[in-house]
Amino acid sequence: MNDRQIIDDRLNMLMSSYFKSKRLERGLTGKQMGKLLCVSQQQISRYERGETVIPLSFMVFFLNSYAFNLNDFFDYISNGIAARYNLEVDDDYPCLNTGLPPYARM
Repeated sequence: MNDRQIIDDRLNMLMSSYFKSKRLERGLTGKQMGKLLCVSQQQISRYERGETVIPLSFMVFFLNSYAFNLNDFFDYISNGIAARYNLEVDDDYPCLNTGLPPYARM
């Protein structure tokens, strides 16, 4: 597995766990969530287990539909990636600049 696949897998896992936690927070079943997103309950389960990548459009639609803050979602994802790769912010150049392969630092 190359660096890009590792990062993609981590991102997918973070999105899956966030998706499931917010579904449960709103008290929705997988079937209800599937109806909202026009997919089957089985597909919702695949998203939540990380077997299938959740389309960002689904995530944004769901979060907006239930008045969740998109900034919280993106903060959760960035913090999860930063924590996994021990990224630090350089005070002189405020970007995540360590721990990722060169293509991810651009």
